Amino acid sequence: MCIYDHLMLNLTLPKVVKIYKKLKFTFRLCFWAVCLFLSFKSNAQTNLAPSDTVMITIQDAEQRFISQDLAIIAARYDVDIAKTNVLQSKLWYNPNVSYSQTFYNNDTKKFFDTDPNSTNGEWSVQIQQMISYAGRHVNQVKLDKIDVERAQFTFEEVVRSLKLQMYNDFSSVNGDQQKASLFKRQIISLDTLIASTKKQLSLGVSSKNDLVRLQAEELSDRNQLLTTESDLQDNETDLKILLHYPLKSYLKTKNSDAIEGIALPALADVLNSANQNRGDLKYSHKTIDYQIQNLRLQRSLGVPDLSIGLDYDKAGGAGYNYSGISISSDIPFFNRNQGQIAAAKYQISKAQISDTLQSTTVEEEVTGAYFKLFKYKQQYDGTEKGYAGDLDQLEVSAVKNYEKKLINLLDFLDQMRTYTSAKSDLIDLNTNYFNARQNLNYQVGTTIIK
Repeated sequence: MCIYDHLMLNLTLPKVVKIYKKLKFTFRLCFWAVCLFLSFKSNAQTNLAPSDTVMITIQDAEQRFISQDLAIIAARYDVDIAKTNVLQSKLWYNPNVSYSQTFYNNDTKKFFDTDPNSTNGEWSVQIQQMISYAGRHVNQVKLDKIDVERAQFTFEEVVRSLKLQMYNDFSSVNGDQQKASLFKRQIISLDTLIASTKKQLSLGVSSKNDLVRLQAEELSDRNQLLTTESDLQDNETDLKILLHYPLKSYLKTKNSDAIEGIALPALADVLNSANQNRGDLKYSHKTIDYQIQNLRLQRSLGVPDLSIGLDYDKAGGAGYNYSGISISSDIPFFNRNQGQIAAAKYQISKAQISDTLQSTTVEEEVTGAYFKLFKYKQQYDGTEKGYAGDLDQLEVSAVKNYEKKLINLLDFLDQMRTYTSAKSDLIDLNTNYFNARQNLNYQVGTTIIK
């Protein structure tokens, strides 16, 4: 316990009052200055205290990812926006109303003369309604409904991509934390040996070269620890952003070692699942339907709309109080939307070719991810179950044997380097095996392997 902590624990209120009364006025100012300094120091230590540590498993990350990831929450609105387009396309044209009247009547010398008993005042009214009778309205609604489905598939792609990033960040953080712990244990062991070697050197029973070699090995481990912690900081920041954790928090991941006894399904079943679940492939299929429906819409746009109206004119026509009905429409003599119809046909051909390319791409990506996982699974299953424990025993034995002078420094350093390298490789194997499983799930578009 430091002097500051001892002082703060023993300065109870009665003791403070008693000491204060005994002090003379000259020393009272110094007394309060010390108290004020201790108060500031206490606040400073509180502000510099470590942030909250959050223990998180892969299951916790998955649940929080769906509910808290801001990119997913924002992407959901694209689906809602697409649905509003369907609502808008269902709406009919608004009716058009026009009204006109005399501003100044020279005969009656009146402004706005609309007297119904007068034969000189003039006013008229017209109501018109635009009607699409070639299926334009219906085709637009159907097109927008297909676009809603495409928006949903796009949203699935956003979730799929971000989920893979989350898994990669989680496994990277987990692996970096294990490596950091490994290097810290190495440094502690080396620090103990360095201190012991310094004492032996002062007694003349050890050489300066042994001390320098141990210090060089410790420096190498510290550099590796610094590199690992730097990577850990970057990966942890990315993971906290994805899971919407406060940036001041510290995420402590629980071990995500591979599950024993994983059975790979047949490649044909994996490919069939990808054809059913990949969002980008479903989007590509639906784009063909979209372009076919767009062709129907463009053909209906080549037929002009029909305008029907009712007219009333008090004195502007051949007689008084004229009422009539009007029908108007463009004559599709020149423009029948030929260019857009031709473009829509090309869009169909383009969508079909793109769909074939996308299907081939998905097949190749899934196949590659499948065999990549197969190789990592072989490597993982081929590692003996007690191998990690044997490595830990190697480290313990190396330290004990060197302390007892049963092995020389070169043998000790060789065993420690072997341990560090093999332990790092084992951590990398677990991380890569986990990432390979999640990558196959990503390529398939659904979770087929935990």
